[in-house]
Amino acid sequence: MSEVHVVFGASGGIGNAVIRELAGAGVEVRGVNRSGTASVPSAAEVVAADASNLDDVRRVMEGAAVVYQCLFPVEQDAIIDVAGETGAKLVVASNLYMYDPKLGPMSEESPHVLGDRQSAKFYEEMNEQALEAHRSGRIRATVGQASDIYGPNVRHGIGSDQVFGPLAAGKPANFLGDLDAVHTYTFADDCARALVTLGQRGEALGQAWHVPSAEPITRRQLFDLIFDELGAKPRIRSANGLLLSALAVFNSDMKRLKKEKAYQFTTPWLVDSSKYETAFGKDVTPHDEAVRQTVAWFKEHPLA
Repeated sequence: MSEVHVVFGASGGIGNAVIRELAGAGVEVRGVNRSGTASVPSAAEVVAADASNLDDVRRVMEGAAVVYQCLFPVEQDAIIDVAGETGAKLVVASNLYMYDPKLGPMSEESPHVLGDRQSAKFYEEMNEQALEAHRSGRIRATVGQASDIYGPNVRHGIGSDQVFGPLAAGKPANFLGDLDAVHTYTFADDCARALVTLGQRGEALGQAWHVPSAEPITRRQLFDLIFDELGAKPRIRSANGLLLSALAVFNSDMKRLKKEKAYQFTTPWLVDSSKYETAFGKDVTPHDEAVRQTVAWFKEHPLA
């Protein structure tokens, strides 16, 4: 029986990209989500499971050589337990919420400045749980941290709810923060390629790695690329400054957004991925090509 690579989060932007990357390389891949259905290459299978249910996780991880935990958010206790039982390597997909961009380019050595942001605490604890399990000898694990993701099938963040989805549907893009602040964006397929590399390379184990991205650009530059690809007149709707503060008073979602995410778009958001690049190289997609692929996907999959 051949070894299987198991991907939790088959419907999500990162998990789906990891499945496409693995299937394209001829690897036997099993995607996992609650429904058991997802748009994946014909060579991949998708099965239904609850990632917090130990029996479900044992079933879907049978024969696994590498497991990619690409769920947001998730209780990964069962995944770690079964990885310890089976010897499967664990690759955790994570983000950069625990850093303070005001301290300069964010590297793996940058201090964690959590404040009262629950999302920052959650992802820090998620990363540490996997790495501590590695240090204790329970499992073999590594963590790949990406900046704001966009790409085909990415339906969060600057995907369907803010930029690509609305624009492809002829609606204004939604904007939060400083339109001219430089920001690091990660193309989902580049992130997937890096996560697969981490799963293949023994020297990646026991560490966190910032995955490479194309050069930082401003939100305005990103919008220009998208509008050019769509052949559309720029239409942008912003929730910023006093307006955002006012909305946060009356709307719990806006209050949470202001507290948890607004800081990321009011100052330069720069990521140092030199550690990964030195060890494994840098293979990234230019933003114009990444935007072209993303717009094409959202045109084919319009918002409901």
